[in-house]
Amino acid sequence: MASRESHPSLTTIHQETPLRAKTAIKCLEAMRDGAECETEIVLPVELIKRESTGEL
Repeated sequence: MASRESHPSLTTIHQETPLRAKTAIKCLEAMRDGAECETEIVLPVELIKRESTGEL
């Protein structure tokens, strides 16, 4: 992953890929069935602090 290999290593976020996929499929199935899908979906994230994050 490029965020680990850059100097300094970059702070990123992590989202569970299976949850992202499941949410997208659920939305696509709703649209297929004529229903509307939320225009904004908020999923949980985890902050991965690396060298690019400093103390304030």
